[in-house]
Amino acid sequence: MNNVGSEQRDIQWTAHFAQTPTMSGSLTAAEVPGHIETFDGTDHVSINGDGSVALRTLLPAASSTTRIGGDGYAYWVDGADHPPTTVIDTATYTPGKWRIEVRPQTVTDSVVFLHTIRTGDGTNVAQPGGEVLTSAITIGVDWSDTLTLFAADGNTGVSDHVVYDVVGTRLVHVMAMDLADDTYCLWVNGSNVATLTTDSNGVARSSWFLGLGLHEIGVGSCSVGLPDASDEGSVTAYFEPHAQAFIIGSAGVFTSATLFDATGRQVRSEALQGAGRIPCPELSAGVYVLVLTGEGRPRMVRCVVE
Repeated sequence: MNNVGSEQRDIQWTAHFAQTPTMSGSLTAAEVPGHIETFDGTDHVSINGDGSVALRTLLPAASSTTRIGGDGYAYWVDGADHPPTTVIDTATYTPGKWRIEVRPQTVTDSVVFLHTIRTGDGTNVAQPGGEVLTSAITIGVDWSDTLTLFAADGNTGVSDHVVYDVVGTRLVHVMAMDLADDTYCLWVNGSNVATLTTDSNGVARSSWFLGLGLHEIGVGSCSVGLPDASDEGSVTAYFEPHAQAFIIGSAGVFTSATLFDATGRQVRSEALQGAGRIPCPELSAGVYVLVLTGEGRPRMVRCVVE
């Protein structure tokens, strides 16, 4: 929400319920006890008949939630109740007797509201869930082994996403939203592991098993794994099939060599220590890029394994 230039700085996200929602956290204010109360929690659940709904506030990270409703307060606005002047069609609709208003604790010029919503029945009551992951370019939701990625600036037609500290030891389903129509690669800890193509809505999907620990997950160009490097110039390198190694000319000026395949996936990294080779046993045929670092800018050498 862009709040720049707004004379009304009291911004809020609102949800309506047929019955009283339960609130997590502590009661921090009671303007009218039992009718207008504010809590510092983020989880809210409401049950109506055989249905239930659960909400969790993920953003703003620091928020408060006011619960408003009950007899004489179902239509409470600006200090007064304003019930409808016409008969409500209760055969088709269920009037919301209660509502919650989520507000940021600190009002800024732009505010992002992000919630997860789950429905259930009266027996298997819906439970709130989901964790937020943010970076400079991406807002992500990690929920029930599904990682949903949105553009942090709210735009569509973006070209990449990245989030950090994704918990592993599970199969994760990735849904990358707001992308420009194109083919992308799924990057896990800097390695290209899968190719994704957007659908007509700018959504790309893939799945990957994450090992133990925390992981960096990215969706972007299939060449982003190649570091910035100058052209090979006078540096020569070639693959020697008998030695199963890349032989590097002028190796004395370089201290390390990193090999990438044609998609940008890192294959191997070696400290040269004066040696002019990087062993690569059982390397499959294809085009590779060898990035040499040492004095000055890195050098990039393209090599072909037949």
